Amino acid sequence: MHHAEATQDERESFLKQLPPDWGGNEGFRARISPLSRWCVMELDCWADPRKTEEWALEMVATIGMQRFQREFLRNWSLSTQSPFYPEYLVRGGDETYCYPIQALGKGDLYMGLDFGFRRPALLAAQTDVARTRLFLLREWMPQNISGPAFMQVAEWLMGEYPEERIAPEGMKHVLDLRRDAERGDGPPVPWFHRPPRIVRFTGPEANRTQDIVNDTEERRISDLWAAAGFPLMIHAQPVKQGELVIRHLMRTVAKGCMPWLVVDPWCKIIRQGFGGGYTFKRPTKINPQPNEPAKDGYYEHLQDGLRYMASQIIDIKAKTSDTKKPQPEARTEPKPRGKEPGSYSRADVDRPEPAQFSSPYDEALQHWDKDRYTRGE
Repeated sequence: MHHAEATQDERESFLKQLPPDWGGNEGFRARISPLSRWCVMELDCWADPRKTEEWALEMVATIGMQRFQREFLRNWSLSTQSPFYPEYLVRGGDETYCYPIQALGKGDLYMGLDFGFRRPALLAAQTDVARTRLFLLREWMPQNISGPAFMQVAEWLMGEYPEERIAPEGMKHVLDLRRDAERGDGPPVPWFHRPPRIVRFTGPEANRTQDIVNDTEERRISDLWAAAGFPLMIHAQPVKQGELVIRHLMRTVAKGCMPWLVVDPWCKIIRQGFGGGYTFKRPTKINPQPNEPAKDGYYEHLQDGLRYMASQIIDIKAKTSDTKKPQPEARTEPKPRGKEPGSYSRADVDRPEPAQFSSPYDEALQHWDKDRYTRGE
């Protein structure tokens, strides 16, 4: 797409992702490296007066936003592979989807869990009244933590587990989380106090017998959580099912309207994944155009937790049939099924009744001012 063919909305979306001081300085600066003590000269592309915003727009249309950010804006956090969700950057990235969520709604909280071997992940979220918008509230992805300690700290963050019962291994992570909050590197903890009902979604890895209890007993992750009073809803689903829901949330963006996917600034890793860290698999001769995400051992864990959760609480059929006036799904009664202990399906826990959410979720969803929303007015 040549820049002359870009619509006004596409043009504004591209320009939003350029540095705010584009062309506002001479394009170079000097700094002293704290390690080598060498003087480093940083030269920006707009030091060349011919490289205007129009030039940037044309380059983005030619090579793509991800490659433009790496090669010209020196954003080395982006992968050289194709981003799995290009919609995020194309529609404005953080400028479009990222807002500080100032209040917790009155409805249910959702947990998206992924039990990676080295990096288990927790993603906390809520929806709006009609369950068509998804608000990603908080994330946590520790490294090298046992199953019981992860469960205790995760539920403590959600306001469901008393701190005095957390084991010493878990308390180390609690202290780290508190230090991050004091330095301003993380949100206040625990995240929630006396929350509404919590529904926990995860994938088939919860049936692994990985966790060691009392150094002698092996138990499944799902049994461990169920015994503590925190049943997991386990869903074995293809990647495509959750991917379609997330892509649809990203694509539903209209000028002057709140997006249907809202990400809090504290969800840093999930935003980095959306912005290009989470990519397609590397092409091979056998599969030159892979359509599945890469297993990178980092971004994949929170993304998996998001897929497990979003595919169960967002009704994409209702969204595509009537995007202007989405209707809440009727409540269904629980239908217990005979399953082995520790295994749960969607029918085992009734879907939450549409709740009335407090500010800011229901304010000006159709006509809203982002600056006023961010200031809390």
